[in-house]
Amino acid sequence: MRSVQNLPLAAGWAETSLTSDIKVMFLIALIVRRLGAINESPQHFHSISEFPLITTIVVPNRNAWLHCRAQAAFGGKRGLKLLTIDQLAARLAGGFLQPLISDHLAIAVAEAISLLLANSMQSRRCLAFQRAAARSLSKAWSAGLSLAHETTSAKDQSARTRLEAMTCLETEVLARLPKGELRPNDLVELALSRIGFTKTLFGKIEIQGRTEMSPVWRPLLAALATETDVTWVAEARLVPPWLSSTGVLTVTGAAEQPSLRSISCASPRHEILEAVRWARSLLARGVGAQEIAITTASPGTWTIMCLRWRRQPTSLSTSSMAGPRSIIRWSACRRPG
Repeated sequence: MRSVQNLPLAAGWAETSLTSDIKVMFLIALIVRRLGAINESPQHFHSISEFPLITTIVVPNRNAWLHCRAQAAFGGKRGLKLLTIDQLAARLAGGFLQPLISDHLAIAVAEAISLLLANSMQSRRCLAFQRAAARSLSKAWSAGLSLAHETTSAKDQSARTRLEAMTCLETEVLARLPKGELRPNDLVELALSRIGFTKTLFGKIEIQGRTEMSPVWRPLLAALATETDVTWVAEARLVPPWLSSTGVLTVTGAAEQPSLRSISCASPRHEILEAVRWARSLLARGVGAQEIAITTASPGTWTIMCLRWRRQPTSLSTSSMAGPRSIIRWSACRRPG
């Protein structure tokens, strides 16, 4: 019998050999515990509808996801979900559905091209064509276009010929994708059919770090706003004009005005040295390492220096953007005493 301690409730319920009586007792214990919690603190929760809702933050990419997760950890936040817009649509669509994975799309495109264009393309040109075809399909799907509809409505013969080729490629690619991975417009269609579960799954929704959103997701965003509170946190960014017709609340703010200071450096190595001195001086004044960032237009020299520092026993642990995760240990950088 498998242990239930490290399993989710559904997994432990389905995959263990608990008897029916034990299952019923377990369910009754959960209900009694929840009711007891409500009765013990009536001043906080007078009804089920007054339980604190979860909050979902929609982030644009993985780097933003890591940043928001770190902020939530430092702030001790609970009941927080971090999702991209395609992950949110897949979660609302239900089942084991998930958005398209770029690697799977590239493999499907390569297999489809090898089948359709094996006799007309040279092997040395296929790689570039595969990348271009995958990007073209991704852009068409993100724009919410139906290639079959665009093909039938095209008036120009040359445009229709190209669209027919893209439609044929799309059909072959979709047949080779994993069954659980759907195009954005398919995810939106299924998510809209289950839009009533929005508040239960996501609670309040905040959209952060965006200046725009692909057209395929806009109908879903408008539908979400009818079911729960949806906030577009623009801060000092540009607010897209189409957002005003969706019912989404917009939060703006003034742009920050940081103080600027210039240092003349003789070489890239000197530039790196001054930047690290600046970071260490901030650490010595008590500024948190998570609040310090160093950027540059050409990170090649920085990467080489970071690799050198990692091989030497220094008091400041650094790493490059392309290398391992960057961690600066405050305990190793404090002033003695």
